[in-house]
Amino acid sequence: MSVRITVQSGLNDSARTQILVEDERGAFLFDCGAPSWSDSLPQLDGALISHAHQRHTAGIPYLPQDTPIYASVITSAILKAEQDISEPARENETVFTVPGGYDGPVASRQAVQRPYTFLLTQNDSANPQGQPIDTFGDVRRWWLGRMESLGVNSIMSRPASVLPQVAANALNGRALRHYPVDHSILGASAIAVETRDGWIGYTGDIRFHGQQPGLMEEFVQGFMDLKPLALIVDAANTQPGVSLTTENDVYERVMEVTTGQDGLIVADFDAMDMERLLTFNHVAEATRRSLVLTPRDAHMYLSMSIVWRQFPAFDAVDTFRILDAPQLDDSANGWEAELRDRFQAILVSPGELQENSGDYIVRSSITELDALEAEEPTRGVYIRSRVATSNEDVVLNRVRDMGLDIAGRDAEDANYFHSSGHATFDETIAMIRRIVPRYLIPVHTAQLETFTDALARLPINVVTERGHSVEIE
Repeated sequence: MSVRITVQSGLNDSARTQILVEDERGAFLFDCGAPSWSDSLPQLDGALISHAHQRHTAGIPYLPQDTPIYASVITSAILKAEQDISEPARENETVFTVPGGYDGPVASRQAVQRPYTFLLTQNDSANPQGQPIDTFGDVRRWWLGRMESLGVNSIMSRPASVLPQVAANALNGRALRHYPVDHSILGASAIAVETRDGWIGYTGDIRFHGQQPGLMEEFVQGFMDLKPLALIVDAANTQPGVSLTTENDVYERVMEVTTGQDGLIVADFDAMDMERLLTFNHVAEATRRSLVLTPRDAHMYLSMSIVWRQFPAFDAVDTFRILDAPQLDDSANGWEAELRDRFQAILVSPGELQENSGDYIVRSSITELDALEAEEPTRGVYIRSRVATSNEDVVLNRVRDMGLDIAGRDAEDANYFHSSGHATFDETIAMIRRIVPRYLIPVHTAQLETFTDALARLPINVVTERGHSVEIE
């Protein structure tokens, strides 16, 4: 049979990415972001996860528990940490499942670990390639999960296996290659699978204006060498001639706001964006402030640093503090009690933030703003350093009610303090012209005609169908 590719999206959200590929060997997924489709999927040889953003992972909990999951070691760490800090529920079961559900006594519940395979590259230092992850004590203890967080009394675990960057017979006899790429979250991968008719390449979400240009060149060159039958590409940006804010721009703009400010700086950015976290920490160092994280932020950082030793150790960062607020406490989660005990010396209360507001930058989104509420207005500045959300007005009104000024609201660029995780249209077209796939399948966009027009002179078939199967050969 020829290769059949179906691009699926979640209900009312075309940005949710899930691509079903079927060939003579069976079926597999690139990403799994569409829960509404998961029950109707065929039996899968695996789900290949490009990165840990929810729009690419929200369907994992709805896959059968024995479905193999392939993801980078960092992506796996993020998904594991997210399940640690979330309420026990089916929609959070990305790494561990509870087959019997959460009804009945805890004593009768057992969690089952999903079969994960870590896609390792030369950038990962968790363990040598080709060896099972459970041979490394600290990583094994972390990966086995926490029963009290999962709401179970036991865990049926299996060692996570690993694959090198170039792996033959990795996916039910198919060859697999993966390349680390630059995105707004660490651990992002571009993945290619060899079918009988040729290689199918998937970029995942990518950008070329980030701080890792070397990774991007290696990825593009790698895909060029494969001469792919089909390239599934991140096409979020479709307007030619647009340049994007870089992380260095974000640093300089945040420094401009923070320098000379004697009140509290409230930084609203995605806690999983470690590059942004380190940017604000550099600002904290330069302005003699401390960066205050929530316990959940700290747990995420610690989980990622266990499997990726290139991170600075949390204990070694002099500017890190942890917010000690009853509103954020959850006595059911032992990880939080252990974290507070371990880092007791750097806990900061909301009262301390109020009293010495000029000493701190605090990471806070709308879910944590309750912890910063005080009887008196909070003196300082709110910096939105993320993509605007549907509840933007609600957040800004809440911030104003707290007494904070809003930085950058007069700037024409809505992302003045944010660096996009997606390539510009011109960069995407330049990449496609170098790789020259036989078929191009843009995702994350409804503006397909822009790619058809831009690539009209090349022997590339731009696939414009959505929501049903396309056969290529």
